[in-house]
Amino acid sequence: IWQHEVEGLRDPSHVRSYTPSEWRRLVGEAGFILEELTTTHRSELVFSEWMRTAGSPPEIVDTLRRRFIEASPEIRDAFRFREVDGDFHFSLMLVILLARPA
Repeated sequence: IWQHEVEGLRDPSHVRSYTPSEWRRLVGEAGFILEELTTTHRSELVFSEWMRTAGSPPEIVDTLRRRFIEASPEIRDAFRFREVDGDFHFSLMLVILLARPA
């Protein structure tokens, strides 16, 4: 939920991020056979760059910075928050899959 909220604020075109189980279901529904799915890779991000690439206005940047500052310990752990030189570094889980037509 936290990721969907911050992604939606950062990028209004964001709809949602799918969980691994949702990807499994969607691949099957699309008529493919899932051969492999891994979640071991992560996308490493820096808050200031993440905001810049989205072109977020200053008020959204301020709102999201507060969300990062006020994040629970569970969120900080899940997204691997680190504060470096006054900026947040964090990571998002990537779902990588290999599928073939049924």
